[in-house]
Formats: sequence, structure tokens, C-alpha cells
Amino acid sequence: LQTASAQDQLREGEHVSDDESRSRGATLKRAREAVGLSAEEMADRVQVATSTYSGWEQGRHQPRGRTAARLATVLDALSSERAALADRSAVFA
Repeated sequence: LQTASAQDQLREGEHVSDDESRSRGATLKRAREAVGLSAEEMADRVQVATSTYSGWEQGRHQPRGRTAARLATVLDALSSERAALADRSAVFA
């Protein structure tokens, strides 16, 4: 018998441990900081209230469904932009 992955658990609305939730929140915060945005800016880009976004980073709750997909899309786009800028900077250095 296989156990569901954490992502599957979130999709299905199953409980995620408090430690796992805090760990995911810390990972999300590091990703946001890596692309140079404040929590407020990230919330705006993901189209959620700042308090909702802060709750994700603090591990109080998790993004689900379309909101989780928007969050992933925003982080991917920002990471790609940052990498492209770094590549351009290296060319002109």
C-alpha cells in the first residue's frame, strides 16, 4: 500500500502535519525572497490578500487548487526572469 504524496494530500484536502506545513511555509518564503519580492507584492501577483499569503508562509494553511497553480506559475515566471537577467549580466560583465 502506497501513501499519498503531500501534494496529493493537499489536493484531496487531507491533513498535513504542523511541522510539514511550517516547512512548506519556510520554503515558500525563501523562494519569494530569492526573487526579491515582499510578501505584499507576492500576494498581489498571486491575487490573494496579504494575510492569506502570510498564512501560507507561516504554515497556518496551504494554497489549494487554482490558487496553488497561480502561485506556482508566478514563482516559475519570476525565477525565469531572474535567471535571464543574470545571464544577460554575465554577458556584459
